[in-house]
Amino acid sequence: MTDAALVPFRQVSELEQVAALEAEIAYGKARVASSLGELQTRLQRAMSWRDWVGDHPVAWICAGVCLGLIVGRGARRS
Repeated sequence: MTDAALVPFRQVSELEQVAALEAEIAYGKARVASSLGELQTRLQRAMSWRDWVGDHPVAWICAGVCLGLIVGRGARRS
């Protein structure tokens, strides 16, 4: 919020109003850029299989053992 909105009786020149609005816009842009950067980082981490394997090694070991049992059982039947 601008200072002019907080103090309605104060006479503020148009240049001060424009400067205050430009500062608000710059602050908003910085917040959006920061949020998008954080979102991009989280998305890359979520979509990277290397990070997922690093975070869940037991799940990958179990999946490998199960796949080995399935393939081994199928090879034995043939």
